[in-house]
Amino acid sequence: MEAIHARDVVHRDIKPTNLLLRAVTGTATSAPGQLIRDDERLVLADFGLARDISSGVSDLTMAGGTDGYMAPEQANPQGRADVRADIFAAT
Repeated sequence: MEAIHARDVVHRDIKPTNLLLRAVTGTATSAPGQLIRDDERLVLADFGLARDISSGVSDLTMAGGTDGYMAPEQANPQGRADVRADIFAAT
């Protein structure tokens, strides 16, 4: 999320099914309590609802996101969802 937010992109649909584990080359080791092994990376998928927030203008005509994960301001088509909406969904 930090990488897309640095580029003024808000994902708007952060949820478990959009978080994927990707294998990378290396030695498969993990420390006790480590959720992701050293040879794995967590990847954010499905940018279908993502938008550029640098302009401050929304071209959306309906609310976007997944119930149970989206921030309250996303339920309103006129809402100004920003990077905080992604953080809300991830927590």
